[in-house]
Amino acid sequence: MLLPFPPPHLPGLLVLAFKPKKPQFELQQVTVQYVGISSSSATTPSASLLLFITRLFSAVNSNKVDIKYSATDYPYKRHPLCPS
Repeated sequence: MLLPFPPPHLPGLLVLAFKPKKPQFELQQVTVQYVGISSSSATTPSASLLLFITRLFSAVNSNKVDIKYSATDYPYKRHPLCPS
């Protein structure tokens, strides 16, 4: 015998028992590991910036599922500081 799901006398039970919640994201750490400024040739004066940044995120929710991220490195190369 098959019963309808959810049972007619408990229509909201499934929604109340399994209502997911949004995770909370947290930026735990940002580290600038290297900053460098370089210049181009003397005929065309310009400067550029080199950065090496590490970010660490975490996500926690009350659904009993935790997500942990490893550190992520972001190199930025040749970002112009001033137009030539």
